[in-house]
Amino acid sequence: VNPAISVGPLVRLLTALGAISSLLLMALLNLVVDTQTQADAYPIDALLPELCNRFQPGRTLLLQAPPGAGKTTRVPLALIGALGDEIRRDGQIWMIEPRRLAARAAAARLAASLEEAVGQRIGFAVRGEQRRSARTQVEVITDGLFLRRLQADPSLDGV
Repeated sequence: VNPAISVGPLVRLLTALGAISSLLLMALLNLVVDTQTQADAYPIDALLPELCNRFQPGRTLLLQAPPGAGKTTRVPLALIGALGDEIRRDGQIWMIEPRRLAARAAAARLAASLEEAVGQRIGFAVRGEQRRSARTQVEVITDGLFLRRLQADPSLDGV
């Protein structure tokens, strides 16, 4: 059982009641997710080699899988490894999350798995806040920010 799934209703309730700050909530989510070891297998792990072999820079990749499959946790890190120097030289990967809190939490989780601070290879941008640098390879953004960027640059050069 994925503990991050079972904590969802509690997190939504605490957030709705205003009983918990977003920073405390992110720390709680990271603690819950960290109860799984890196050795735990995710359903998407078996598909990662094929996914990385077929993916081409400059192309769009849309994944649909049930919660807990490893879309957020495994795929971006696998693509960084597979694309290697190409991603460092030519662009970045955008990962789209539906909510600001989800974007922050996903970026924190990915950066922690690389043992880096958010804003290094893994960054995020949400309305009113961003942590990224010239080294950022994966940027986690909200769908609203994605739409604004698409309107500003329909070709999305460098993504």
